[in-house]
Amino acid sequence: MQLVNQYNQLNNSFKKTLVFHIGSEAGFFSEYNNMILAMLYCLEHRIKFELYSADANFGFEKGWQDYFMPFCEESINPSHTKYNHRQPFELSLLKKISIFFFKRVSKVEYLTYDLWNRFHNNEFEKKYFDFQSLDIKGNIQEICSHLIKLTWKYNKETKNKIDKIVKLVKLPDSYISIHVRRGDKSIECENVDLDRYFDLLNKSSIEKNIFISTDDYSVVENLKNDYPNYNFFTLCPVNRYGYFQNEFDNLCPNAVKVEMYELFASIEILCNSDMFIGTFRSNIGMYLGMRLNSKKVKSVDLENWTIW
Repeated sequence: MQLVNQYNQLNNSFKKTLVFHIGSEAGFFSEYNNMILAMLYCLEHRIKFELYSADANFGFEKGWQDYFMPFCEESINPSHTKYNHRQPFELSLLKKISIFFFKRVSKVEYLTYDLWNRFHNNEFEKKYFDFQSLDIKGNIQEICSHLIKLTWKYNKETKNKIDKIVKLVKLPDSYISIHVRRGDKSIECENVDLDRYFDLLNKSSIEKNIFISTDDYSVVENLKNDYPNYNFFTLCPVNRYGYFQNEFDNLCPNAVKVEMYELFASIEILCNSDMFIGTFRSNIGMYLGMRLNSKKVKSVDLENWTIW
């Protein structure tokens, strides 16, 4: 809470404002990772950061606060759904005029797309940051780790749901975790061969207990067949064969809630493992590269963490 209070005192002192629209179009960790980068950019440039999540695709009632504790001011203006898009896009003259007046009336200088290309680029990740009033300094991964600690606070109901799900897995005290993304991720980049995960694992550990976080149960089946000497654990349902954002966006609120609780339970299991092996080109891999000690995180696709 001390960091939250320090952050809000500093954040609320800035004159210009960005309202970041989270949950507008992509998967949760794509949205969340970019929120963290936007917060960092705003700190560096003394811009007040506000959130808009009322229509978040991962929410079922309130958006961000369906799962997490508040950490900054939240806008409730529904016009953000219409005007506050995630990335730069072509605007008609009429829409430019409408957005101009929307910003003036709302007293907001920046919408998400206004700053997107400033914080979502590889040049931004090369910087060193020093925020003396928050007593944090370091490279982008180190600062983002602090911002994750600031924002990643489950509310009571979410914490209870996650704890119950984790207990059902019956994990041993010591285990390695692996994240394998399939589904619509294959559109962005080629799937990584499963043997590469175990080549890296065998170079780093003799552990035989493996938790598999995946959106495709065929991954679990293949690993059980190819590596019978390992003990595998997973939360992936047997009828799941890939995550597709368009299918998720069409779920009813109760189904969204279930999916998100299971996702967060998987994340906590990944974070509590002795070592995580994944891909930095996935948004979960990017997130864990920021949240965890770099010695604990290994990637099979990129040598170094990067903005994705």
